[in-house]
Amino acid sequence: MYPTCQNSLFPPRFSAAIFDFDGTLAATTQLWQKIDREFFEVRNIPYDHNLSKKLSPLGFAEGAHWAVEAYNLDESPEHVIAEWTAKGKAAYQHDVVLRPGAEKYIRLLRSLGIKTALATVNDADVFASMEPRIPFFELFDVMVFGSDVGKGKDKPDLYQDVLIRLNATACSTIIFEDLPVALKTAKALSLTTCAVQSDDPAQNKKLLTAYADFFIESWEDPELLPKDA
Repeated sequence: MYPTCQNSLFPPRFSAAIFDFDGTLAATTQLWQKIDREFFEVRNIPYDHNLSKKLSPLGFAEGAHWAVEAYNLDESPEHVIAEWTAKGKAAYQHDVVLRPGAEKYIRLLRSLGIKTALATVNDADVFASMEPRIPFFELFDVMVFGSDVGKGKDKPDLYQDVLIRLNATACSTIIFEDLPVALKTAKALSLTTCAVQSDDPAQNKKLLTAYADFFIESWEDPELLPKDA
């Protein structure tokens, strides 16, 4: 759907930017791992990191259907979604903040006329619980959730929807992500990809860089500044 293009030097001359939230803009990876651990262990299912790795790119709906089917749970996906949403809202309402430098960078992009979008498989109700502590509607032209397209980040639908809403081409857009599978999907669409170091000590940096044009360790990296800023 989108033409291929040659990536420019970092920082690229992009006209739109897509941001993941969990693990990228906010240090919430271990928070969700804790929620995942509690979810499985209360159902007498041994937890390991691979379960969170499986769930993180899927979103609530796809993840709930997978968990119910994979472990033959005697409950509906809707019940699982409700539990995850409630736990997420409780954690996000007071404790979750943007990582240092993230808001400043997004506002800089917007001041330069660059369109910004949030693309997440987290739940819209969870994000609503963070307003007005985090001014999402001031930071992003577009916010797209996994539930809007019914697919996780292992499929292109979410990013395609974001590009359509932004009226942007993949070649003119950069994406910031912390998951290899998400970067792989974005790369296949010809977006410029920037991997972001998350709060997950088990994050596979070698796998990240296989799908990333660039890599940053924090939002205070001076290389994020446009050359003419």
